[in-house]
Amino acid sequence: MPITDVTKQLTTYLEGFEQIVELYRQWVGTEAKPETMDRVLGVLSGRVETALRAEFPPTRRVTVWEAYNRATHFATHQMRSYRTAFDLLERVNRTFQERFPIQN
Repeated sequence: MPITDVTKQLTTYLEGFEQIVELYRQWVGTEAKPETMDRVLGVLSGRVETALRAEFPPTRRVTVWEAYNRATHFATHQMRSYRTAFDLLERVNRTFQERFPIQN
């Protein structure tokens, strides 16, 4: 693989990395409202939805970061195969980034 291609891919990754770090910083200080969490959990469905609803009842205040972290933890520690884990991680990332986008 030519070094220019590697450099281009690495540069793209690093540029996106800073944006993701900023997004995570925002999520730490953002409360996930119960109605928004309800929509997020509905997208995840199945065992994930059930487990996270038990952890985050509507009466409990939770940050977006906490909810995201628990959802990714579930994907990486509770799935029975790497394929379902990767599918869930992709869905978790897409859903949280759509519902809680970076605020400039």
